[in-house]
Amino acid sequence: MNRLDFVNKIYSLCKNLDWIGTATPGEIVQAVSKYRKGKKLVPLSSYKIEVNNGCLYLDGDFILRIEPLIRPMNVFSPEADYYELKCLGDITD
Repeated sequence: MNRLDFVNKIYSLCKNLDWIGTATPGEIVQAVSKYRKGKKLVPLSSYKIEVNNGCLYLDGDFILRIEPLIRPMNVFSPEADYYELKCLGDITD
């Protein structure tokens, strides 16, 4: 798997349809290269890629936030409600 296929696989796991707040391919490649420094060199295809809550994880290790936490209108999510209440709490304090 080359870098382009690797980045395309990461983008396919993203749920955000707005590309303005999404990390660029260069930022992703740079963060992955920084993560791989000092470790045994393995092919990119051997990593377990996950995107949870807008964050990229390789083999369970946090790499980079690649998309913002934005929820569409009229969607109920306990995680989104938690962060929204935290933001409102910061404003009122």
